[in-house]
Amino acid sequence: MIEGYYRRARDLGMEVLNDVEAIKAAHQEAMHEQREDGKAGHCALWVNVQTPTHEELDWLQQNFNLHPLVLEDIVHRDQRSKLEEYHDYMFLVLHSPAVEPRNQDLNWEELHIVISKHWVVTALDKDSPRLEQAIKKIATSDRLFERGLGSLVYHLCDGIVDAYFPIMDDSGDQMDQMEEVMLDKPDHALLDQMFKLKRNLVEMRRFLSPQRDVFRTLLDRSDDYFDVLARPYFRDIYDHMVRVYDSLDSLRDQVGNATDLYLSVVNNNMNLVMKRLTVITTIFMPITFVTGVFGMNFGHSPQVENDPGWFFWACIFTLAIIASVMIITLRRLKFI
Repeated sequence: MIEGYYRRARDLGMEVLNDVEAIKAAHQEAMHEQREDGKAGHCALWVNVQTPTHEELDWLQQNFNLHPLVLEDIVHRDQRSKLEEYHDYMFLVLHSPAVEPRNQDLNWEELHIVISKHWVVTALDKDSPRLEQAIKKIATSDRLFERGLGSLVYHLCDGIVDAYFPIMDDSGDQMDQMEEVMLDKPDHALLDQMFKLKRNLVEMRRFLSPQRDVFRTLLDRSDDYFDVLARPYFRDIYDHMVRVYDSLDSLRDQVGNATDLYLSVVNNNMNLVMKRLTVITTIFMPITFVTGVFGMNFGHSPQVENDPGWFFWACIFTLAIIASVMIITLRRLKFI
């Protein structure tokens, strides 16, 4: 499906184009309005393609002179975030995250952007509901082309970067909650939750690292494709991406420290249990020795053959005294 949005020269209104012939005519008009100094003209054309067919790809190649490698990347998804510059346009591959509510897994939606001085082509897959909703919201804006195509590209990139902030905030809140529970009641489910969070952060870093470089290059090349007033907006996007990347590294370190804390708490609890068992064993050791000696089956045992009646209770009292002395001694030694 192809749809276009067009602003004519010196006209603040935006025209919606629903057929390829109208888009082709708008493209020719935009090219005709090129400034003499080579900068972007007054016309602005945006073509959005969703799950393009082979016929639509051929039409894009014929009318926008797209390189075959660009068309190949548009067809084959799961690309790495990148920025490639051709003769008179740039090709961007960006990724936007979305959290699956059911299992808290990350889903990635891929957006392809071709940027020229007079037109922008965006391509996305049909299984990208968040990006599709964001594009529809941008397309309904009355001030979409107020600052030329730079405003459009800024809103597209800004929407992708802003999608990271709620995920980072939720991850930080989860980490704080896990650290509080960890000190009181560490369990295996908490460790599984921690490893899942760490896996999501590692996956985010795999996408963020090249995407940060994309926005850095886009900032450096913005003056060649957009109005000079658009540069501060792209610098703002790059700053946001750097902030997300720094927060991600901090969270990864926090998860690593929390894992070490979990293992330390578990080991301390185990040591405490072993300490209590050792105390019990130490207290009962002399008692076991006494009962073992007098419980032996000797041939002649006077205390058994001629029981005076008080000997049993004297043994019980002696054992109690021994246990009490052991407990007092261990407390003074601060072992218990």
